[in-house]
Amino acid sequence: MKMQRMLLMVVVAGMLTGALPANAQKGKPAAKPQWSARLEKMLNDGEIPCTTKDKVAYSCALTVDGVTDRFQVVLHPLGEEQKDELVLLHFYFFLGALQEKAPVPAALAKKILEVNSDMLLSKVIKLDDEFWLENTLLFRNTDSTDVAISTVFGFQSAQGLKKELGPYFKQ
Repeated sequence: MKMQRMLLMVVVAGMLTGALPANAQKGKPAAKPQWSARLEKMLNDGEIPCTTKDKVAYSCALTVDGVTDRFQVVLHPLGEEQKDELVLLHFYFFLGALQEKAPVPAALAKKILEVNSDMLLSKVIKLDDEFWLENTLLFRNTDSTDVAISTVFGFQSAQGLKKELGPYFKQ
């Protein structure tokens, strides 16, 4: 199982899901127009269909082997100075959700800790009652190839994690 995860990370994988978690955008400074334009160009160059939500968040879709999933791409400037070297690019892939206000089952928490300890480029995070796979890139050094690789990586990882964690989520 560890070897499969390691191989999956090295190979490339990718993405998923619905609306961007509300908590993922709280308190974020607005993105500079040139950042949004650059991100849109990278997404277009990678032939990743997207719609913009607010020039900071993009709802995208990817189809691999006949399976289509949606995911979110978010520009996240760090601090108030709005320096190019302090901008992160987050990819969010929806994995599933618990019943509203339900406690996280101990077995699910243990499984997520195990999964996260095996991953280098991504983490499973919980926002409200939803679980997401998050990939992060430093925007300054990112090009369309990096965006495409992160997208495919996220898609493949999310597909595997949905199968692995799916029994814990509401149907």
